[in-house]
Formats: sequence, structure tokens, C-alpha cells
Amino acid sequence: MAALMLIIVGIVLVALIFLFVKFRYIKHKMSWILILAGVFFLYMTFMVSIAGHDVNLTSIEGLEESGKIYLTWMGNAFENVKTLTTNAVKLDWGVKNPF
Repeated sequence: MAALMLIIVGIVLVALIFLFVKFRYIKHKMSWILILAGVFFLYMTFMVSIAGHDVNLTSIEGLEESGKIYLTWMGNAFENVKTLTTNAVKLDWGVKNPF
């Protein structure tokens, strides 16, 4: 009986060590995935925000103008989210009794 308990404890310890090592690997992998997704998000939103404007990205003035356009665009996006959230909170979300 004692030998069986030692084998079970040993298996559990090996499994825990294995899971700990795998979680560290997954955490590293998820960090890179989140970083790449963030960079992709910033790139795509930047390109969408300056798409309608004739901006020269090879000059300092063009970079300044595109930065202003992007920051204004992001500010407007956050303002829209704020307005949408405010209006959603004001709605009556209660269940109406049909009887």
C-alpha cells in the first residue's frame, strides 16, 4: 500500500513539474502572440485612419500630419465607444412581464 502511494505521489509530482514547464512555454508563446496582435492592430488602424488623406510618409511633415490624424481618429473612436456605452447603460434592460 505504501509503495502504491509513493508511485502515485511520484506520478503527480512529475505531472506537476511537466505542467509547470509547459505553462511557462505557453505563457511565453502567448506573450509573443499578444505582442504581434497589438502591432498588427496598430498598423491596421494607422493605415485605415490615413487611407482617405494624401499623406507623404517619407517626410517629417507627413509623419507629423499622419500622427495627428491617427491620434484624432483614435480619440474619436474612444469617444464613440464612450457614447455607445453610456447609451447602453441608460437602456431599460429589465425583463418585461408579458402577463
